[in-house]
Parts: sequence; structure tokens; C-alpha cells
Amino acid sequence: MPNLSLVLPIFLVLTIASPAQSPVLSTNDAFFALSVRDMDASTKWYVEKLGLAVIMHAPRTAATRASATILRGGGLTVELIQRDSSIPRNPMSAGMFKAGVTVDDFGGTVAALRARGVEIAYGPYPRRPDQPANLIFRDNEGNLIQLFERASGEIAGDSCPRPLPASLTRLSGQWAVVWEYRRGDSLLTVDSAKMSFTVANRGCALLEQLDGRLRGEPLGSTAIITVPDTLRLQRAYVDSEHGTILTMEGRSRGDSVVFDWSNVMEGGRRLLLRHVYRVTATGFSTQTFMSPNGGDQWLLVQRVRATSK
Repeated sequence: MPNLSLVLPIFLVLTIASPAQSPVLSTNDAFFALSVRDMDASTKWYVEKLGLAVIMHAPRTAATRASATILRGGGLTVELIQRDSSIPRNPMSAGMFKAGVTVDDFGGTVAALRARGVEIAYGPYPRRPDQPANLIFRDNEGNLIQLFERASGEIAGDSCPRPLPASLTRLSGQWAVVWEYRRGDSLLTVDSAKMSFTVANRGCALLEQLDGRLRGEPLGSTAIITVPDTLRLQRAYVDSEHGTILTMEGRSRGDSVVFDWSNVMEGGRRLLLRHVYRVTATGFSTQTFMSPNGGDQWLLVQRVRATSK
């Protein structure tokens, strides 16, 4: 597989950590992403002040020239991206001005933010007929985040509003697998291969980790599958050899789930990747294909077959 150069999209799991404190808020599947100047400082702030846990981290590589960290807690997912080319932005410039989250317990959230020393920039404002109670706070880099009280009669719910297909959630657990991975012209068998799936975020996400050793060196890949809307699935993926994050669009096809990615290369050549899950009552298999010429020819890049759970 060639070394691909992309702009970082959302999601990818490399490290998992625990928050220093419990989340300050409870919401129903909210998300926002920020470009930051200092990844370490911003990650520390969101862990300590909002009580989020680091669930994904993709380090900077020469190809991406950027790093990404995903944090989650209390139903909120925050993506932090640090790019080499990032420059400070005036908050009053045209474009994105602030992020917003509706919380289940507005009063309790306000008290928790104050107890942790979070800077309240505006408010809190009381509920009115034309708006819910709300406030705006600043993070460590001055980004504005607005919190709203959930409207009376609105129910947060304990289930995922867009759950994963049952065929994928059945994969939950750890599996012994046969993993074949392409190096040059050959498909090589990876030693001590194992694959785990974890259903997360109330059934809204599936975390996937594949590990083994190839010619004595560790080899691994990580992915997260989500349902961004009712018509499609999304799979964000990275492997230890290339470090480039790919976000693939997917859909169910009978007993299979197929994810595709494409990128226009220099000279107009279109590079395609396709990842296929086939799920049965007793196990699963996956195959990854690459086409360097827009789908005219396909090359098997890797395949995985479950042997036991």
C-alpha cells in the first residue's frame, strides 16, 4: 500500500486512557472538533476540566503533518487536531464562532464547571419563553462552548438514536484470527494475531483493534465505526505502518458491510480502497482491496478470518 497523504478527518483509536474526574455534563450524543495550537495542553484541559477520557490518538506523521486526539465522556465527543500549518485565528473572524451542547442537568453542570475553575465567559442566563437557560465558557485556548438546558419534556434517552447494524454489534468481544497482510508482491501471515470489538457510546460506535507480529515486529490497526445518519455508516481507520487516517463511507449489503474510500492523486489518477466485513452466525471475515486506477483493477491488501472467540 502506498504512503497516502491526506488531511485529517475525524476519529481514530491508538491509545485509551481514563479521565482524571467524572464528566461535568450529561448530554445525548453531541460532537464538536477544534483545531488547537498545543495538543498536550488542550488534551489536559478537557480531561481535567470537563472530565473527558482520551479514547483515540493519532500521532503526527511526515505524511499527515498533523496529530489528532479524540476525547469522550457524558455523551460528548470532542476531537482535537493540531496541524503544522495552523495559525491563530481571531474569534470574531467570519466562519465558525462557537460550539453548542444541550445538557440534561444545567444547574449541576454550571456548579461543576465553577468547582473546576472553568472560565464562564457569558451568563449563566435564565430560562425565558423564547430560549432555554444557557451559558458560554472558554477552554484553555479561548474557544467558546455554549451549554443549553434541555427543554421541558425533552427526553435524553438511554439508547443510541442511530444504532449500528446488529450484524456488527454481534462481533463484540475478542477473537483469535488468521491475518494475512501484503508486503510487496506477497501476502504474509501475521503471527499471534488477535482482534477485538467493543460496542461504545450506547451502541452508537464500534471500536475495532487488530494486533499481531510480522517478521518479529509489532503490527496493528485500529478503527471506529459510527452511524452519522440514517443512510450510511462511517469507518475511520489507521494502521501502524502508514499512520494516515482514512475515513471510509459504508453501507450494508445482505450479510456484508462494505466501506469505500477514494482520493484523487497527482495527474488525476483516482486511488480507491474497499473494506468488506462478512458476518456469519459463528464468526466473521474481512478483506481490504486497493485499486490504483479508479476501479479497473483491484489488489487484495489484507484479509482476516476469525477462528475462535
